Amino acid sequence: MQSDVLPTLQMMTQRLMNFEYPYHEIQFPGWAFSPGYLTMQYLPFVFAEIMHMDYRFFAYIVFILMIAFFLWSGRFDLPKLSTTDAIIKIIFPFLAIKFILSRTPGIFMHSVELLDAAYYLLLAYSFFSKSIYLRGLALACCLLSRYGILFWIPSYGIIYLWEEGWHKTLKLAGIVCGSIIILYVLPFMSKEPMLFFNGIKVYDQMALSLWSNVPDWYQHVGKPYTLTQGVGFAIYFLDFWDGDMIDKISAIKWIQIISSMLLSAITIGVYYFKKTKIVDTSLYLLGSLSVYLTVFYSLIFAPFSYLFLVPFFVLFAILFKVPLYFKNE
Repeated sequence: MQSDVLPTLQMMTQRLMNFEYPYHEIQFPGWAFSPGYLTMQYLPFVFAEIMHMDYRFFAYIVFILMIAFFLWSGRFDLPKLSTTDAIIKIIFPFLAIKFILSRTPGIFMHSVELLDAAYYLLLAYSFFSKSIYLRGLALACCLLSRYGILFWIPSYGIIYLWEEGWHKTLKLAGIVCGSIIILYVLPFMSKEPMLFFNGIKVYDQMALSLWSNVPDWYQHVGKPYTLTQGVGFAIYFLDFWDGDMIDKISAIKWIQIISSMLLSAITIGVYYFKKTKIVDTSLYLLGSLSVYLTVFYSLIFAPFSYLFLVPFFVLFAILFKVPLYFKNE
């Protein structure tokens, strides 16, 4: 109960398994709220419930499987990679997890963000696949978990259109939209049309408390705990942006949106004018996604440390696709 993330996911998953509406208000000791999690943040944990598995361990298993899949597929992409290269790439993700655990164990104790990281690794892998269904599934999983990727999708869609044409692009869009309709709109938004927007309102209401309250045990710092953990720029808006608290929160939100849209436009512009110099479009998309996620999460108004696992591990997807060492000819 030090965090409401896991209890909320458990309650939503168990309601789903009992054919109940998962978005009814959730009661905790001292407070209550209407959950706003999207489908792919809790649906996979049906398997964890069936197997009586800790949700955090289940998320870790999915993450490991995605890492293994990425590394296994890489042996076909770069046959000249050395054994040293392979060993480094196998060790790095787990070494990173070890370091994070040693400094901020709460990231893994109170969240299942490795599942979302696995979704984005799947998306990164799909860039190198010709399968429209894999690309569509990966995009749908990301949109139905952490939907921050929304502002980057136009650049992906336009580049895919230029590369593959209208027929494949419309088919890809159909797969993504169809998945969202089947997994979220029909079963849930049909009952509560404003469900998605109500979920956003919950986060907005939480923001003011997050930026204003300083816990008793953190009075020696005198600033909100979440904003002072060394991730994101929210603390600088709190300290230096003029206006009241609502103005400061509104400022970082708008700058996040404008920056995200600008990066998407830059991705399109660079590709359009430098297309002949871009050797690998898939790697270009992966690099663009990595930059986008880094900027988007750096400007998030609620910089919970666990959220940054997503942009962090997307960087590993680049590592998996770029050789460190080559075998001698």
